[in-house]
Amino acid sequence: MKRFVFPILFCILSISLFSQTTGKISTSVNYQTGNTEQTSITGRLDLDTKFSNEIESNLNLQTNYGEQFGRVFDRIYKGSFELDVDADDFYPLLFVSAENNVNRKIDLRFNGGDGFGYADDKIGVDSKTSVMLLWEYSDMVGIEPISKPMVSFRTRLKKKLESGMSTRLVLLMQKYLTGDVYRMTSTFSMSYPVYKSLSFLFTAEHRYETVQVQGVKPNDFSTMFGLEFGI
Repeated sequence: MKRFVFPILFCILSISLFSQTTGKISTSVNYQTGNTEQTSITGRLDLDTKFSNEIESNLNLQTNYGEQFGRVFDRIYKGSFELDVDADDFYPLLFVSAENNVNRKIDLRFNGGDGFGYADDKIGVDSKTSVMLLWEYSDMVGIEPISKPMVSFRTRLKKKLESGMSTRLVLLMQKYLTGDVYRMTSTFSMSYPVYKSLSFLFTAEHRYETVQVQGVKPNDFSTMFGLEFGI
């Protein structure tokens, strides 16, 4: 994974040079049940960059780490990058993501492709829905690497309440075009301002995916409590 560190840092530095970049940094204690029952530390970086009135991007990075009695039982490196063109109503987009996950025995999972999205905020909720065709390379412990096309559906809903609290719901479903392998992830997060740019953060996530690796269960559920800082 070291060979991915410098490209990721370069992306962060390059995007931060633009004046219209906003984002959030968060750190949380993560309690997870499913494949194993464990507590670990989670760190996240979420950057939104507006290059022009028509082009904007999102960079999301996450890492988990947990160790007990000298044994690492949870280590995740995960990131995604999305580029939207004219993000009003229907718009084209590009998407790439990568993941390394010790707990789920994923050495490397990479997918990328393009598709179309639809944005709407007419009912008081900031919503984005996308359909993408991706190509995925998945290398998991104990099985042959998989390289296949997949279809991805994603819906993201955001709303800011009068109290200053913000809520966010993301639903994701991905399926290989051939075979029965698919995954579904639902993530709900809520942040409440504490002081200036500092907020209390709560996140709940459920992940289900059909797997072929011995010792990896299909379900994971995690809750995260922590702090979030706006930049």
